[in-house]
Amino acid sequence: MEVQSWRLIKAPSGELHLGTLRAPQPGRAVVRLTSALAAFDMAASAVTTASGRRYVLMGPPESRSLECMAIRNGAAQLGLAAGIDISAQFWAQMHEASGGCDCNSRG
Repeated sequence: MEVQSWRLIKAPSGELHLGTLRAPQPGRAVVRLTSALAAFDMAASAVTTASGRRYVLMGPPESRSLECMAIRNGAAQLGLAAGIDISAQFWAQMHEASGGCDCNSRG
């Protein structure tokens, strides 16, 4: 599944979860939170959850403040109120691992 709008949340347990914003429309959007992430394919900018679902990150983490707030609040409502947003650090590591190629950049 291709993901455009995302943030990475680290749970107090250490597990990582992908928070996504789907179908953003004026006044309405759906926030989803994945099961724990189990694998990372840095070269393909992809993550795989413990349940086996693969997400391809089509660009850097969401940076628009309203959308970021929606993802973080959605994650809190879904049980990760004490989670830490590590999106920027993760993206930097992924970018470094891919040799600096921003291959899936939103442009």
